[in-house]
Amino acid sequence: MSYLSFNKIQKYILLAFVIISAVSCTEKPVYQRLNGQNVINNVFFDITNVEDIPWRVGRGRKKTTISQGILVGVKYPYITQAMLDKFRQEYDVDSWLVKVKRAKGNSPFETLGHILIPFKLSARSGDGIITTLMGKNRKFFIKYAYAAVSPSNRFEKFACPAFNHDKRIGGFETQINNAGPKTFVVFVQRRYSVNVKNIKDYGPSAIDFNIGVSAKGRYAFEFALYNYRKKELLSRFTDIGQVIRVDSEEREVVQGCEDFEIPDRPSDSNKDMKKFKF
Repeated sequence: MSYLSFNKIQKYILLAFVIISAVSCTEKPVYQRLNGQNVINNVFFDITNVEDIPWRVGRGRKKTTISQGILVGVKYPYITQAMLDKFRQEYDVDSWLVKVKRAKGNSPFETLGHILIPFKLSARSGDGIITTLMGKNRKFFIKYAYAAVSPSNRFEKFACPAFNHDKRIGGFETQINNAGPKTFVVFVQRRYSVNVKNIKDYGPSAIDFNIGVSAKGRYAFEFALYNYRKKELLSRFTDIGQVIRVDSEEREVVQGCEDFEIPDRPSDSNKDMKKFKF
C-alpha cells in the first residue's frame, strides 16, 4: 500500500470520527438564557420502532394469528448528571411528562393518558436506597392493546379472545410532520399544578393503553418538563412531530371460539370486568 493511499485512509477515518462526534454532540440538550427566558434547545425525540403484536388463538390443532395490538418504542434525550443538576437547581425540573394521544378517523386527537419519566429513579435495596440516572437506554415502550387483552394479563392466556376479537392489524406507517430538534421554554413566574389521574409510571416493561375494539387511527406524543414531587408543569407540551397511522385491519376466522365466554376468577368472579370500560 502506498503512502498516499494510507494517508487518504487516515483522512477518511478522521473525517468519519469528526462526523460521528458532531452528530452525538448535537443530540444533547443545550440550556441557555435568551431574551430573559430560560430555554432548553436541541431536544430530540424519535419513534424508533412500530410492531404488530401477534397472538396465536383458537381451539384445536389449527391456530389463527390475530393481533393483541401494536408495540411502539419512543426515544427521548439523554440527561447527564451535569444537566440534571442544572435543571434541578435553576429550573426545578426533575422529569418528563408524556401525553399519549390518539385520533380516530378525521376526529381531533384525544388524550389516552400520561407517562411520567423521572430524570432519576430510586429503588430500595437491602442496604438502603439506590439512585440510578435515567437515560442510558433513552427509550420507553407503549403497548396499544385491544380490549380483548387490556383488562389484565389473564386475558392474554385465554385460548379464545374475549369480546369476539378476531382482528389482525393490516398495515401501519410513521409519518414525519415536523420532526427535528425541539425547544422548551421553562416556566418561571407562572407554574401550573397538574391534576391528572391517569399517569402511568415509566418501567422496563411496555406501558399498556387500551384502544378498544379497533386499532385504526393516528397516534402521537407530546412532551413537557415537569416536577413530579410538586406536580407542577414547567413548560408547554410540545408535539414530537411524528405520527403513527394505522389504516387497515383484517378479520380472521378463529376456530372453536364461537360460544366462548369469559371464565370467572376462582376467588373474585368479575373483578376485572367491573373495573373495565370500553
